[in-house]
Amino acid sequence: MSGSTTRLAINFFEQRLFYAAHTPGAGPLLSRIGSHEFTFSIADAFRAGETRQLDGVYSVLKGLQKELNASSVQVATFPFHESWASLPKLVHDQSDEREAYLNLLMRGVQRQHIDVEWHDLSNRDYKFMVLRDRRIMASFERMGEIVASTAFNSEFEALSKWHQHRSAAGSYLTIGCHAGSLCVSSFLLGKLRGATIIRFETYDDIPYLWAMTARHLKWMMGIHEEILFYGYKSAVLSDVLVNRLDRSANIQVMDSLKTMGLHAEEQTYNFDLSQAFPSILMALESS
Repeated sequence: MSGSTTRLAINFFEQRLFYAAHTPGAGPLLSRIGSHEFTFSIADAFRAGETRQLDGVYSVLKGLQKELNASSVQVATFPFHESWASLPKLVHDQSDEREAYLNLLMRGVQRQHIDVEWHDLSNRDYKFMVLRDRRIMASFERMGEIVASTAFNSEFEALSKWHQHRSAAGSYLTIGCHAGSLCVSSFLLGKLRGATIIRFETYDDIPYLWAMTARHLKWMMGIHEEILFYGYKSAVLSDVLVNRLDRSANIQVMDSLKTMGLHAEEQTYNFDLSQAFPSILMALESS
């Protein structure tokens, strides 16, 4: 890797860190896809700021940065650590309305602990708001001490890169599974149409929770040319939800390089490749 730099991207599922590395200009060829397993829940460690456990995460990142000569890193944050809402643009434009919604969505969290991001939607009359707890993000931001050019992306931002990778002009739905929560995102003509987080206790509950949520979020039942599953037990989730989805869509579990339309020196992996899907897309950004 000497003489060249790579773009490194990482995401987390349960006890595993997943990463992908790409050399700009190499097209759909990834230089590395890998995983590292810990003995603890990484999400819980970030939430609680467990220094000893997080030191292990930082150590792995430091080793990857050195080995791969990474000049930048993209990190996918945990959706269930965030609060998402689609709001009328009028709310975004008026400070008193914005603060009222902040108080409603982050009740019990002091204002100085809240970070706010706004994202454009395909419907220009609305804006998409992402709220994060700064105390949790402080643990993420320590990664910037390892790689100065470090950016943090909500999971739906990572999945938005599929449009760029495939040069697709249509619509697609992404469904990612963490233990106890789903991250659902819809994209139209390269723009975010909507995203939500669905929390569940058992897989048997998911079809009912899906139907209940879709009654309020009509984009979930909109027309999608592709429906992509990724994450923890993604194949199981696909089987659970298949009867709730548009059968005319191309429904895929993103668990192989062939399905993703990518190449890498290694063709087989000892982990579920769909869990590295967010990292793979972030690593390929602007290639």
